[in-house]
Amino acid sequence: MVIEKAAKRFFENYLRVSDGDVLIITDVKLSIAYAIENAAKKLGIRSKVMKIKKLSHISDEPPEKVAKSMLENDYVIAPMCTSLTHTDATKRAIENGVFVITMPNITERIFVNGSLSNFDEMRKIADKLSSYIKKSRKIKIFSGAGGYIEAKIMKNAGMVDVLPEKPSVYNFPSGEVAIVPEDGAGEIYIDLTAPERVIKEIERPIRIVIRDGRLFYAENSQLLESIDNADKNARNFAEIGIGINRSLKHEYNVLNDEKLFGTAHIAFGDSHVLGGDVVSKIHYDLVFTLEKVFIGHNIFSPNTLDISQVS
Repeated sequence: MVIEKAAKRFFENYLRVSDGDVLIITDVKLSIAYAIENAAKKLGIRSKVMKIKKLSHISDEPPEKVAKSMLENDYVIAPMCTSLTHTDATKRAIENGVFVITMPNITERIFVNGSLSNFDEMRKIADKLSSYIKKSRKIKIFSGAGGYIEAKIMKNAGMVDVLPEKPSVYNFPSGEVAIVPEDGAGEIYIDLTAPERVIKEIERPIRIVIRDGRLFYAENSQLLESIDNADKNARNFAEIGIGINRSLKHEYNVLNDEKLFGTAHIAFGDSHVLGGDVVSKIHYDLVFTLEKVFIGHNIFSPNTLDISQVS
């Protein structure tokens, strides 16, 4: 079956492991969970599935038994409807040397396409962007739908999400480079994807205004109401990310679309797992077409990047 072949590629091309203990946590994403378990066993990797009830928010902790089991494994893989990224259970697991791979709201098609990613190509692009970020204090990012945001880059925060190279939390499909902003201001138009539980499809670009590192205004009542109903930190400007995966297609799915080459995203709410200092029960990613981004004195534009020249 297609999904079984994808699960085999997931281990061979993405995780790149041949031994260890793997815990698979799932809710209703059973076909993906069991495909991963079966692929692991065929490769001689110890694995088990733990099924839990669907969680409501990204800050909802898994059951105590599951959280304890996370500490006892080398890898935790979580194909679920929500994300374990921003939980204390994940943070403790990472501190205990565990690799945590989350797959919030993943579908079989996205899983298969993600397994076909060119990870070595993404690594080259990520290294280039990371070199810019390490030397810079400021970022200015432009949307193809209009507008831009400026911010200072928080040092020792953010992430490169291509391959799991050290104990940390990762997304699959992978393919982004993200920073945590120290502040931020400007207005920008979101034209691709918003959290699915709030907006299924963006019919026209949504104007977003940021002032003093917080969401000041969103030209969509559903989005604004959902953020304001969360908690007092939900308007925090938490992340700027750049997608670098050329193997994916637009799916109206944040997990997938924020990784697409030629896109970027901003997020509001929680930043603490990314190295920031704000805790919130939400982390809302808003994906837009990337026109260009200035990182310090360097410019990155997907329209002019020659992949063959990236090293």
